[in-house]
Amino acid sequence: MKQSILHIALLAGVLGGCASTPRFLPNTEEAAVAIETAIRLEAQKPEGELVVTDLEKVASLTLFRKQITDLTPLTGLKGLKYLYLSDNKIAGVASLTALTRLEFLHLYKNQVKDPAPMSTLKGLKSLNLSRNQITNLSSLADLKKLKKLYLGNNQITDLTPLSGMKGLAELYLS
Repeated sequence: MKQSILHIALLAGVLGGCASTPRFLPNTEEAAVAIETAIRLEAQKPEGELVVTDLEKVASLTLFRKQITDLTPLTGLKGLKYLYLSDNKIAGVASLTALTRLEFLHLYKNQVKDPAPMSTLKGLKSLNLSRNQITNLSSLADLKKLKKLYLGNNQITDLTPLSGMKGLAELYLS
C-alpha cells in the first residue's frame, strides 16, 4: 500500500507541475491511506498501479475527518467535479488549481487562510469555506458561476469583493 501511495504522490506531482518545496505538513500515513482508498473506490480499481486514466475517471471524492493536511495527491484527478474535504487540517489549497472541472468544493472546518488559489476554479457552483481562518475575499470575485457560497465562522470584515457576483443566489455568513 505504501508503494501505491508513493505512486499517487509522484503522479500527482508530475501531473500537477509541483516543483517547489511544500509549505504544509505532509499527510499522516492514515490520511494517505484514506485518500488512496477513496480514489481506488471511485476509480473502481481496488488493486494494481493507479495510472493517469484511472485518476481521470474519478468525478467525486468524499474525505471527511481524515486528518488530511496535503492536497497534492489529488492533483491528478483532472475529471473531479465534486470534492468534499470537510473537517480536516487543510491550510494550503494551491494543489486545487489543477482541478479545473470542479463544480462543488467543500472545505468546511479546516485551516484555510488564503483562498486565492481557488480563483482559478472558474467552474465552481458551490463553495463551502465555513469555519476556516479567511479574512480576505477579493480572490473569489472572479468566480462568476458560483451560485452558493458558505463563509460562516471566518474573520471576514469586508464583503465588497462579492458585490460583482451577480449569479450568487445563496450567501451564508453564519
